[in-house]
Amino acid sequence: MDISNMIVELFDVFVFEEKNDTPAKLRSKTRRNFSALSMRIGSSDTTYYCNGEVIKAENGDICLVPQNTEYIRVAKKEKILVFHFNVHNYISPSIKCFKIEDKKTYEEMFFKALCVWQKKQPGYRYEATSILCSILAKLQKDGMLLEASEDRILSKALEIIESNFKSPSFKIQSVSEKLFISSASLRQKFSRRFSLTPKQYLEKRRIKEAIIMLKSNYFSQKEIAVACGFSDVKYFRYAFKKEIGKTISDFNKTVLSIPGANYDRI
Repeated sequence: MDISNMIVELFDVFVFEEKNDTPAKLRSKTRRNFSALSMRIGSSDTTYYCNGEVIKAENGDICLVPQNTEYIRVAKKEKILVFHFNVHNYISPSIKCFKIEDKKTYEEMFFKALCVWQKKQPGYRYEATSILCSILAKLQKDGMLLEASEDRILSKALEIIESNFKSPSFKIQSVSEKLFISSASLRQKFSRRFSLTPKQYLEKRRIKEAIIMLKSNYFSQKEIAVACGFSDVKYFRYAFKKEIGKTISDFNKTVLSIPGANYDRI
């Protein structure tokens, strides 16, 4: 993974604390469409069950739970510092647990991001995102964020999509051509990781960008369609309703009108 090319969207930084007399067993009901990076402080052992693997997390460990990952977590006592975020051009097949030697430095970075996020001074989101990227960069420098062969292929595919999805002329076929793999192989990799075809993933990415533009209440539907890579406004309206379950007009009326609503995770 090339940290310099990473595209990160940060949603939240917070402290999660749980105390139970008996271990709590939690299962994600759906595949979460955002990732979580956490550091355990003052926690007992935690166990993750994911894709047939058993991952043990101890106090002081850092864990990365990739987006679209389904898992079972068993823990009795946890106090963790957490980032919720998206990375559009990195992929991991399972939860990763990092055994940290330089715990003090990492903990200081996590707490700094938490402080920045809670104060919410001008530019706080950019500053906290910068700290998150610094943590990920340090994990890579420390030899921890290493990708398997299939992970690298998917990461490169996501990078190509992220760089080109706003262009109406961009076709998914060009992804497999640039990666020198067959279209069938690319579909298999996306299906295993996302339960989506590459074309479905591309359309979801375009709709997500459209929602960001809709939130501004500044652009016309035609302008948004063009900016998000749709060939015409009619297809944009069709694709939006298919994905969200509402027309654009109904979405604006019933969703965007809710004060304080957060739609970054849609």
